[in-house]
Amino acid sequence: MQSNYYAMTEFMESYYWATKDDSLGDILGSLNMWRNDDDTLFDKAISDDWEKFYDDISQQDHTLFEGFLVVEQFVNEYLADYEYSTELARNLTYTIRKICSMSVIERQSNPVWLNWLEAVKWVCNPDVVKVNESPFMTSKRKDATMAHKKEFPVAKVMPSIRPVIFDQSDGLQITQNQNYFMMISFLDQYFQSTNNPDLKVILTEFTPGKRTISQLDNWSNWNDYFIGVAHNEDTVNSVQALAVVCQFMQVWVPDNALHTFFGRKLTQDIWNVIYMKNEARKQTRIWKNWTLSVKKILGV
Repeated sequence: MQSNYYAMTEFMESYYWATKDDSLGDILGSLNMWRNDDDTLFDKAISDDWEKFYDDISQQDHTLFEGFLVVEQFVNEYLADYEYSTELARNLTYTIRKICSMSVIERQSNPVWLNWLEAVKWVCNPDVVKVNESPFMTSKRKDATMAHKKEFPVAKVMPSIRPVIFDQSDGLQITQNQNYFMMISFLDQYFQSTNNPDLKVILTEFTPGKRTISQLDNWSNWNDYFIGVAHNEDTVNSVQALAVVCQFMQVWVPDNALHTFFGRKLTQDIWNVIYMKNEARKQTRIWKNWTLSVKKILGV
């Protein structure tokens, strides 16, 4: 488990030192390598999450691919493909997710996968001395300690740019408030047939009831997701509206072991659908259910 964790940290560092990316810098600052006397990370929340992600894949030693699946769960929780992450971080998360669904032959030539192999190889190298220091320390002690550590190479190839979300240009003009109630209607469809606890939390937290939607605790976040997708326009079309929902779901029900299988799968399916081309998207159950909610709120 520890080797998998170290490999992920070095994997992330290789992209950070190539770009000094803010999102990667933030997460690496949290992946603190200082350790307690009992050899556990000081940040217990991250340590506990990591253990759940690791055990969800297998409680035995992992293969290279299984180790990468743990990394995918981690980035889904801490480096989501949404508005608050940098472009590089979103591209990296996108590529990690895509690699996890590739065939062995497809992923063998992917630069991000090859960089993961290098990180694992580096951590397993007997000549590498693992140090219990944060890579972001600025003290002289850091320089002295890191001198015993064979430096991991900086990534030379950045992850591919995420594809543009294909816009079906349906001519609909959906306001921010309408988009919100479409999401509530859409998720309620699934909740009524599954009684899923992840969806129950969302519907309980976000159904306004006697409050106006602007009084909801996380309305400002929803506002940011909408503005990011709308590019400062006042309205979006139905594809863009689902993209706003996608960002929301990645924050509230990311695809990892902290959530139910159904909730994880729903978030994953929404994310896949928004990156599909129009014709492929129209064939999916997600899109058909989303269209029903759009028509219900718009009254068409």
